[in-house]
Amino acid sequence: MTYPVVSAPYGLKPVNLIGGQPYAGSTRTLSIASGYAANIFYGDVVKIVSGGVIEKDTGTSTATPVGIFMGCSFTNPSTKQLQFQQFWPTGTVASDAVAYVVDDPDVLFKAVLVAGTTANDDTSGLLPAYLGRTVIGSNAALVQNTGSTTSGDSKIGVYTA
Repeated sequence: MTYPVVSAPYGLKPVNLIGGQPYAGSTRTLSIASGYAANIFYGDVVKIVSGGVIEKDTGTSTATPVGIFMGCSFTNPSTKQLQFQQFWPTGTVASDAVAYVVDDPDVLFKAVLVAGTTANDDTSGLLPAYLGRTVIGSNAALVQNTGSTTSGDSKIGVYTA
């Protein structure tokens, strides 16, 4: 079987459940603080902070995730219309902002393995890497790359050290 070429990290993507059950797309809605001043991209790791709202978890080997961000909805302050979006735009003022988060502890994710911890800007040469089967089930550090405001996709990778 031929595998597709992966040119850069794409965040964490849910693919299955433990035990071989199919992943059906289940998410939970969690609040985002109005005016939260950081982008959160599709596939980013998120955590719950004081006040019960979520924020992007920027940890590498010390992340404390509640789940993976899959998009959000909020009333657009310019149009006053409900908007569904693949990423949270930094500083958006919306009191009804919610994130769609995969938080089921049985979900398995796929991610791109990278050979370095330098942020990937698609020109840095931080390309996907390979590890053997012996690492399956091991803990791994995240590489917190900046996502794309064009596609809304995360660029988090998993460090192969």
